[in-house]
Amino acid sequence: MKDLLNIVPEFLNEALESISRLEQKIPTIIKKIKKGKSSFLKKEEDLFRTVHSISGGSSFLGLEDIEKISVWLERLLFFLKDEKVQANDESADLVESIFNLIKEAFTNKGKIKKRATNKIEKQITLFFEGIKEKVQEQTIIIDLEGKELSFSINVSDIEKKLENKRLYLLNIDPAADIDENKWTLTDFISELLEDGEILDSVIDIENVYEDSIPVSVLYLCEVSDKKLRKKLRDLSQDKIILFDEDASKKLFGLNKKDEELEEKPQPERFRRTRNENPQKLVEDQPPEKQVEDEREFVSFLIGKEHYAVSIKDVFDMKEMLPCSRIPNQPDHMLGVTNLRGNVVPVVDLRLLMGRKNVTYNEFSVFLIVKVKNKITGCVVDAIDDVVFLEPEDTQITPVTSRQINIDYVKFIAKDPKTGRFLIVLDLEKMLTNE
Repeated sequence: MKDLLNIVPEFLNEALESISRLEQKIPTIIKKIKKGKSSFLKKEEDLFRTVHSISGGSSFLGLEDIEKISVWLERLLFFLKDEKVQANDESADLVESIFNLIKEAFTNKGKIKKRATNKIEKQITLFFEGIKEKVQEQTIIIDLEGKELSFSINVSDIEKKLENKRLYLLNIDPAADIDENKWTLTDFISELLEDGEILDSVIDIENVYEDSIPVSVLYLCEVSDKKLRKKLRDLSQDKIILFDEDASKKLFGLNKKDEELEEKPQPERFRRTRNENPQKLVEDQPPEKQVEDEREFVSFLIGKEHYAVSIKDVFDMKEMLPCSRIPNQPDHMLGVTNLRGNVVPVVDLRLLMGRKNVTYNEFSVFLIVKVKNKITGCVVDAIDDVVFLEPEDTQITPVTSRQINIDYVKFIAKDPKTGRFLIVLDLEKMLTNE
């Protein structure tokens, strides 16, 4: 949990090898673009294949920052190839800057400098102004066996794509489902990209362990269901879910006829059991799953102290996002941030816990929680692990010699893995009145 990237190092290593090979070409490519030439890019299949593989692989693994900058490069190169943007010093410098940022990210095991990314994002935004191709993102939520999956999809031309392509939900655990003797993770992703595109993917944070990283992928492709299942024969059949035409349209809000509905399409929610189709609604998750969730916690660090919250309250985990301050709010209320198009309040749990002189940098972490259907971003120092606590691991013990409000503490527990004490927090009490 400290570094999810360590679970799939083969993707990072292989991508870095591809980038290193491509690096030999980049100086020549830059020179040609500076001279006003771009038609040569139509013959640079290896360039586009490599960049597309990186963006697709990053999407597959939920590496959002790397996916974002590689998509910038991919779009910029396509625009140059199609002469939608001019080949000159400015576009050449931008290609070089983004490529170097991608190379640095993989060299540093996936870590990206926020300042450099923000600078290039401003440049790329200005550069793409005036180009008709706009990205319209929509949040799609699928409830799968009592588990909520949230995808952020570019729906600019999704209706047209659905006319001749099929939509699948693939549930994959690279460590268990991909036979290294047959193909690497990069090979597997390239195989998917050969016949279609990865719209988005999410990592099942609740079930990430040292040798497991379950990923759910929303995949759009032209091949038939039978052919795809044959191609991905190493996957068990229930891990490949096909949405029929009606379910696909309903998922993206394309078949709504009720005039009383809001103009803005709202995410459709699907619940599925092992024996039912995705579009069929089912009731709440089974009692045994509820009991299991009640025993699982996400632990994190604030200073030197180890805290934990129930995993059922954890909605997502992200690096620090920019916040907009709201006047006349307590110090621990940092303001609001944009999370996939939604305005989300942000609380610094460190300040709420009584810490002073906190810092905000590229290593600050957002623990995004959902309490009483309200999503809140909580700043902590580091995400630690997923912990399974048995009743004997917990004890109702008052917190002493700590600068925190005892009312926020549910109980003290002992981490069975490390032996460290965990302060398990009551998020409902902490955030309901914030």
